[in-house]
Amino acid sequence: MVNDKPGERIGWHSLPGATVDNAGSVQFESMPNGSTRLHVALSYRPPAGALGAAVAKIFGEEPSQQIAEDLQKFKQSFEAQNKN
Repeated sequence: MVNDKPGERIGWHSLPGATVDNAGSVQFESMPNGSTRLHVALSYRPPAGALGAAVAKIFGEEPSQQIAEDLQKFKQSFEAQNKN
């Protein structure tokens, strides 16, 4: 973790020797209706370069695909918990 401003932003980068070199951030934006918008930025260097990225995408393991799926699951879970 390289940047942590509670309620505002989280930033990170991988440690030396990580399998996938990566860095990113999540920024939280309060919306007028009381909800929160997330802004996600991610950069990474996949193993095997462009070929590795293509293979990951074919198998649904490309990071942008995973982030979109994970955020949707989180949103559904959070909304379900807050209906009670």
